Amino acid sequence: MRIQWEMLNISDNTKLPKHYIRDLTIDMITVSEHKSEPFIWILRENGTQLYFEHHSVIDYIHVEYPEALFYFYDGNALRAIEYSDISNLLIAKEVINE
Repeated sequence: MRIQWEMLNISDNTKLPKHYIRDLTIDMITVSEHKSEPFIWILRENGTQLYFEHHSVIDYIHVEYPEALFYFYDGNALRAIEYSDISNLLIAKEVINE
């Protein structure tokens, strides 16, 4: 449950997301189902995204939404990261037919 509190605090401190706030609830439920599995969490004005593998959508978000904030959960703590750190943190997933 601690990770969900961290997510709420970050959301409150950054005032994100401003729209599609329900994304945050969905993310917290998803995280609770995955226990301590590492993930990338992305906050932006229009919602959030949560990825357990490096996904091409992360690259798209970085380009299309430069204001997006990136966070990494390593199984112990959630911390802010730079987009350039992502490829070193999660295994890339080949995406076919998106």
